[in-house]
Amino acid sequence: MEMKKILLVLMAALLSVGLTACGDEPKAEEKYSDDAYLKAMAKGLEDRWDYADSTTDDVSRKLYETAAQKELDQIKGFTDSKFKDSKLQEKAIQYINVTKESKKIAGEYGSDSFDSDWSKNADTRNQILADIDKEFNIPISKEYQTLLDEQNAKGKEVAEENDKTKNNSRIY
Repeated sequence: MEMKKILLVLMAALLSVGLTACGDEPKAEEKYSDDAYLKAMAKGLEDRWDYADSTTDDVSRKLYETAAQKELDQIKGFTDSKFKDSKLQEKAIQYINVTKESKKIAGEYGSDSFDSDWSKNADTRNQILADIDKEFNIPISKEYQTLLDEQNAKGKEVAEENDKTKNNSRIY
């Protein structure tokens, strides 16, 4: 009887040690979307620029909407993705939202406010784009680098204007 108790206690101890060891398995490495987003962003920009260059359509609502949609098709799935760099995640969500907004504004083509709204949206989009490229280096193909550089220059100019406006408003 004494031997059965010892054996039972020993088996219980081994079982608890075995179960504890199973709980210490290393967790699967988390998947982050930083690189995938930057690649998708590059692809979206390239698709947008390809469409704009290849279309024979006159400037129209369809042209603006389709150009925005070409870009959104590549990036819209990243709004709920997990990013390693929280700043990139924040900028990615801002960029996706402003691109969605540009498609919405495109639907107003022909209205009195269209040009002003489109211009403000493009300024915001370019500024975010420039911020992302400066800090995270969008992996754009060589053939599109000049177009990206132009967008970045516009974005930088908008940022500088915004800084001047902020500084001037502090004086008063």
